Amino acid sequence: MVIVEQKQQIYTIYANCQTSLVQAHLNLSEEFRQKYKYEALPRNYVAIQQELEIPEDVLSQTKLLIYQPTDNKYGSQSSDFIRNKVPSDCICISFPYVYFKGYWPENTKNPVNKKNKQYPVGKFPYGDSNIIEMIAKGYDEAKIIEELERENFYHRDYVLQNIRQTLLELIKRETKTDLKIAEFIRKNCLNTRLFHAPNHPTNIIGLNLANQILVKLGIIPISSIYHQEKFADYQLPIYPSISKILNLKFAEKINKYTVTFSSEKLNFQSYMKAYLKQYSQTKEPESKQIFTKEIQKFHETKKAENTVKYSFDKLPPEIAVQGNFDEDCRVTISEDAIEALLQGRLKLSIHQRGNKPIINNFQLEVGSSHGKIQVFVSNDNAEVKFGENSSGTYDLRLWRRSKVVIGRNTTANGITIICAQSDFITGSDCMFSNGILIQSADQHGLVDLKTGGIFNNRHRKVTIGDHVWLGRHSTLMPDVNVGKGSVIGTGAIVTSNVPEKVIAVGVPARVVRTDVTWSRSPNNLDAMSQEYVKSFSL
Repeated sequence: MVIVEQKQQIYTIYANCQTSLVQAHLNLSEEFRQKYKYEALPRNYVAIQQELEIPEDVLSQTKLLIYQPTDNKYGSQSSDFIRNKVPSDCICISFPYVYFKGYWPENTKNPVNKKNKQYPVGKFPYGDSNIIEMIAKGYDEAKIIEELERENFYHRDYVLQNIRQTLLELIKRETKTDLKIAEFIRKNCLNTRLFHAPNHPTNIIGLNLANQILVKLGIIPISSIYHQEKFADYQLPIYPSISKILNLKFAEKINKYTVTFSSEKLNFQSYMKAYLKQYSQTKEPESKQIFTKEIQKFHETKKAENTVKYSFDKLPPEIAVQGNFDEDCRVTISEDAIEALLQGRLKLSIHQRGNKPIINNFQLEVGSSHGKIQVFVSNDNAEVKFGENSSGTYDLRLWRRSKVVIGRNTTANGITIICAQSDFITGSDCMFSNGILIQSADQHGLVDLKTGGIFNNRHRKVTIGDHVWLGRHSTLMPDVNVGKGSVIGTGAIVTSNVPEKVIAVGVPARVVRTDVTWSRSPNNLDAMSQEYVKSFSL
């Protein structure tokens, strides 16, 4: 029997320093090594900085391209340019820039870091926003270290918010990549050290990414981790307060850290002393100017965007989609809503209806904290927005060009909203009971027999002011407005405008009491009601 040796195919990685992490773990798979042979490309950031030409002789032979996305503004160094240079049968797999500030909320650009031949990225590539601010306030070294070593330096809410924010940033990156890592980090970051520094993952992350690649290639995943940590040459110390708040057992065990500029490992205090020496070497007023600019920049960027925008082909699995939606359709989700989806507190589904082959330009924005939202879309240019901290059960039916806006802090026990070439817009802090029907359009044509024309096909609108309560099984008909603070009684059908601060009941609804509003609590005024009562009295 003649054994024919399989020829190895070329694979390459176009990414940052995390290239070595992924490559080391892929090569632990014997099946992968037998099938693929590695050819190196320049690191993507080096290629961009130095405007290097990517060797086409490598790309033309590549059968597996693993890459991190780079923007098209970088031209021949962009990932799209690279992808267009590989053969048509080349397998392309993208993975995100894996970055995590969860252990280091203070991490920022170091304004006094100096690069040289011995330290190409500088001795202290990771800046500390707390130190920047304290030095600007005139604190001396002893006071700064005393502050940073306090176990209550950070507040618990801020630390947890920082973790949510950094995971959200990673989820944003994952909307453009095949591999996902944020959920793995969320589940494991408190029990296992997953990062040596914000941009330097441990080998556990490398194993996870490599196994996702192997699965996509139909190769059995590996169980072993590369024997030597790839990025252990610079371990950024973790604040004692972070370790205590997050109960990081691994941080308690690692009381000394490896750094490139010292032959000995440093504890937290000795690292901070070495870090502070940078500032004594920076002349005044140069250092003052640097600190002032850096502090201003830090505060301008501290409040990062707290939403992530998805195209329909990149939606997380927690969002159920049925039907065909074009690439210009978008779902924008708040940080709270993402967390609610992951925890199962929020259910979100999107369905195509009608005979249109594909839906174009549908825009959905969700700031809900919990509940169940079903959206049925039959035509292009529909728009739906759920405000911050809205919640409850919503059934939306959008025919033709329609828009629905649910205000912040609004709740619903069960509401059906039907829009056909119409809008339904609510204010904030509204309360909808169950069995509510918003009939903002007639849905079918009404014909004038004298002219033979349709007379009800104009764009229509239903609006509700702030702090409105719709009672059980009430109905709102087209072209009505319910004023701020009003209450619509059980079973009422609203066919005309209702003023603010009234109770309206019956069929059709009529005002039965004026100068009145409502509270969520049956015994006293809740916080929001107090605000509205106060505003009415002005």
